[in-house]
Amino acid sequence: MRTVALPLFIATCMVVDYANAQSGTLFVSRPHQVVKLVDLNSDGDYLDFAERTVFADGLPAGLDRITVRGQFLFVGASQSAEVFVLEDRNGDGDAFDSAEVLVYGRLPAVDPAPMLAGLATGADGRVFFADAANGTLHVLRDLNRDGDALDIDEALTVADLLNSPVAVSLRSDGVVLVAQLDFDIPIRILEDRNGDGDFLDFAENLSYSEGIAPGEDLAVLDRQHSFLVRAASGEVVQLRDLTGDNDVLDFSEVILYASGLTAGTVLTTDGANGLYIGAGDPGGTIYFVRDLNADGDALDFGEVVPVADGLDQAGGIVFVPTEQEKCMKGDINADAVVDFDDVIFFVDVLVGNTIPRDFCPSDIDGNGEVNGEDVQALIELLI
Repeated sequence: MRTVALPLFIATCMVVDYANAQSGTLFVSRPHQVVKLVDLNSDGDYLDFAERTVFADGLPAGLDRITVRGQFLFVGASQSAEVFVLEDRNGDGDAFDSAEVLVYGRLPAVDPAPMLAGLATGADGRVFFADAANGTLHVLRDLNRDGDALDIDEALTVADLLNSPVAVSLRSDGVVLVAQLDFDIPIRILEDRNGDGDFLDFAENLSYSEGIAPGEDLAVLDRQHSFLVRAASGEVVQLRDLTGDNDVLDFSEVILYASGLTAGTVLTTDGANGLYIGAGDPGGTIYFVRDLNADGDALDFGEVVPVADGLDQAGGIVFVPTEQEKCMKGDINADAVVDFDDVIFFVDVLVGNTIPRDFCPSDIDGNGEVNGEDVQALIELLI
């Protein structure tokens, strides 16, 4: 059996420090481009030299939300109702090269013309987005593994009866939250109770919150906690399902979490205790919001701080922790899912028939080599 030595950088990966803010990379979508922010000097902001670079350019003007799955970035274009997939295939830190920006999926022309709003990706490979013009939710699935969802039956309508949807967020259990510009029901919860792949059946599309002011963007932290940002008031509210009944309709389940944000329009979590919020102000401010004293909110001194500027007209923002940037062990075919489709790719790498761009996913046990010991590690991941 052939042993494949791995590049040295895998053995010397950075250790992530979670003591304060998560270490990682921010991506912000703006008209025509996606910007990449990296805190090179670890001072907690992105205001220093070379910490902001253009990751992709030449995209449509009306870019909406941006999300990540594995090594792929997905960004939506609102007017054309298209979803683009971005991948730094050659590892040079951007997506300017051949085949690094592709159309992943789109909605067919209908009347009224579709308008993409919100974007979310699941670990199972599905990409969700809403059509604000027609009040529907759609899912993209790359069924034939050709790198896009442009083929027959790869784009499906999975929910309707939405009222001016503006944001889509996905929980780890597959439940979808949709924010609407609707004062009666500002957030809906969609759950596929019968397992048929949609939310069109009885009791699968319900109220999650009622009678509170709507917001512009929504981010899920975990099954009990999510956040809604409001541009008009410069506030963030936290939604807490304290009773575990899949809504926030009970007493004290919606609280003011942060204020003083200048027209915050888009937000993302850092996967831990922090939020990054893009503002609609002329200065293009990005805020970092964190509950430093563990009192359940970020209303105290120093808990809302600007960490970047010059990013006006932000359509979406996503944070990729450093740990996630390294690789997904076992995801040999780079589709962000570890399943039996990876076995053939793994065997090709193992016997030397394929030399991958990145050996990290194939080095499943992390010992710096791809060899027989990784076979057992892959089996354990699959079962």
